[in-house]
Amino acid sequence: MKTAVSIFLLSAVTSLGEPASGSRVPSPNHHFVAVESHDRVTLTDSSGHVLVADDYHDRDYHPERGCWTRSGRFYVYPLFSRGGHSPWHCPFVVADTHTRRTYTDSDLHAGAAVTAFELSADDTISYQVQGYFRENSTRSFSLAARVAKLNSAK
Repeated sequence: MKTAVSIFLLSAVTSLGEPASGSRVPSPNHHFVAVESHDRVTLTDSSGHVLVADDYHDRDYHPERGCWTRSGRFYVYPLFSRGGHSPWHCPFVVADTHTRRTYTDSDLHAGAAVTAFELSADDTISYQVQGYFRENSTRSFSLAARVAKLNSAK
């Protein structure tokens, strides 16, 4: 029994560290690959080593087709509600190959996105946030600078 449990745990841990099968999206510099499936996004280096893996199997959202920043450092993908209802905002996730972490739009502390994001320059993201008693306002910032600021605050 002890052996069976050990084998089960080992296979569970191993499967979490392997890239999911699905569509493969290479970074612009070809140093990284994003592997997308219905319930998972995995970033690997060019040798296939997993850098970031985010599993949405038991979450209320699932990832949709994302895109790389021109720098090839960040992979940004929108989330879609599983429940079929339309949320008031358009959540997204930023996966960072340098820090090997993911950041949600709320982690970035710039307001919840109410429009789809747009990427420009090397790593600039832009989107609209809900305005209070006025029109929506645009947020636009460098992802590298924002992530550095978040990590320096820890």
